[in-house]
Amino acid sequence: PAVQINNNNIEVLVGSRRAVVAYAGRAPGFVGLDQINFTVPEGALGCAVSVSVRVGSQVSNVSTIAVSPTGGVCSDPLGLPSGALE
Repeated sequence: PAVQINNNNIEVLVGSRRAVVAYAGRAPGFVGLDQINFTVPEGALGCAVSVSVRVGSQVSNVSTIAVSPTGGVCSDPLGLPSGALE
């Protein structure tokens, strides 16, 4: 069974915006694997949006995710088009 941990102690930042955490705890069926389910905040768009997690006073390393408003291929207006990368 899934074991939920205290969501009040967890903060997920996507870009500079706080995300709503729906679940934080053990991943069902995977020993030693934790997961955090969150909703990407409105307005957080781009091909390399930063993501970090704070649990209590501990802050994670920063990673990035691609966020496209259409849910399709990420297209960065300041970067190379996807066709040039193929």
